[in-house]
Amino acid sequence: MKMPGNPEHFAQFSIELQTAIAVVKKAAEVIGQTTIIGTEQEKTGGTNDFVTAWDTIGQQVITDELNKKS
Repeated sequence: MKMPGNPEHFAQFSIELQTAIAVVKKAAEVIGQTTIIGTEQEKTGGTNDFVTAWDTIGQQVITDELNKKS
């Protein structure tokens, strides 16, 4: 079966897609590990730094979006 379009473009897209998938997999792995660590911190009476970091990021995104609209 012949692919439409330029095969070089398809090959480049394929490489970029594989790279993006690898990055997402690694990010998921790191997020999973830090979530486990944070949960353990909470069990011992500490604060979950991971959740705190995500809350901070979320607030910044919301603030940025609101600033764009005003």
